[in-house]
Amino acid sequence: MTGHSVRISQRASPWAPTDEWQTPLGQLDQVLAQRKRLRLRIACPSQEFAAAEMAFGLCRWLSCSRGIWESLTLGTERDLALIMLQAPRIGSDVLDYLFTLLPVHARSSQSRHALIEIDDARDLHLSEKVLARTSLLARLQSTLRLAREHGHHVEGLSCYSSSPRMAELAAQLGVDLIDADPALLIWGTKVGSRQVFRRTGIRHPSGSYQPDMTIASLTVTLNDLVRQFGHGRWMVKADYGFGSGHGNAIIDTTNLPCPLTALSLAQALRPCAEQVTGSNYVERITSVGAIVEQVVASGQNDTLHYPSALGYLRRDEDGRVGVTLLGIHDQVLGSSGDYIGCRFPARPAYRTLVVQSRFHGEWSSCGVP
Repeated sequence: MTGHSVRISQRASPWAPTDEWQTPLGQLDQVLAQRKRLRLRIACPSQEFAAAEMAFGLCRWLSCSRGIWESLTLGTERDLALIMLQAPRIGSDVLDYLFTLLPVHARSSQSRHALIEIDDARDLHLSEKVLARTSLLARLQSTLRLAREHGHHVEGLSCYSSSPRMAELAAQLGVDLIDADPALLIWGTKVGSRQVFRRTGIRHPSGSYQPDMTIASLTVTLNDLVRQFGHGRWMVKADYGFGSGHGNAIIDTTNLPCPLTALSLAQALRPCAEQVTGSNYVERITSVGAIVEQVVASGQNDTLHYPSALGYLRRDEDGRVGVTLLGIHDQVLGSSGDYIGCRFPARPAYRTLVVQSRFHGEWSSCGVP
């Protein structure tokens, strides 16, 4: 089976009438004209993290290619048509190989797939590259109009992570954003999560509930926490972004002078990621803010486990929000608290407790030995 892709050049429009039907979108248009009751989705798997975070890891700016796996959903969702955006090009041979992973009877689903490749390898987010190309936006809008005219359901724009820029792209295309409203992203930050835990009465480690934006402010917060809860190990966490432990630092106040000074705090901070220096971490605090949490310790003969759950929130016609439990797993952390990976499913000892709680029980008790 031959895959199809198109290179989007910055110098010339690729939508000349003479070759329009040879493009992936042109061929998808034919499918939309022939089929009935399809769902059309646009996928823009852009990692919407700050430039400083994108600098971590090899080829992080090329990570949108990970989202190509969404294409395999066509094998099981027979009424789905998908437009996949990518930059830089990954090559149609990659897509061809990907579809060979499907059962033989499902490989024809590639006809419902349009891979749109932008020939741009600059250190920019995929969403930025798409928004900068008015001709591509216009061509996508044309396919969306055609889909609606033929009675198909346009689902909207799916993405790797929500952001104001992703919302802008959805608005430009005239579709819904299939992800969290950017205005709600505050509840996914460290501050927002801790505030939710406090408001709902879910047990969680002692710590702060507002971001500190300077090392001086963080010093005041930590001194106050030490007075309330005593000396020991504390985890400082960047309020958002910098996953896999890159946003975490440990400070042990046990043998430090009391009260702490901004200088002694800055010198005692130990970032969890080896690539992050103390000075780098202090700069990070001033850019995104940080919270402090007491480090949870295990008992003498116990081992800490780190169960995690994935849920989907959906609002029904009455405005009520329902939660669907999608899966549970155990996080695997390194010696310094850095995230290494996960094991699926969660351990049998507390797996049932996690499932039965349905996000309403004592979640933190699952992590107690």
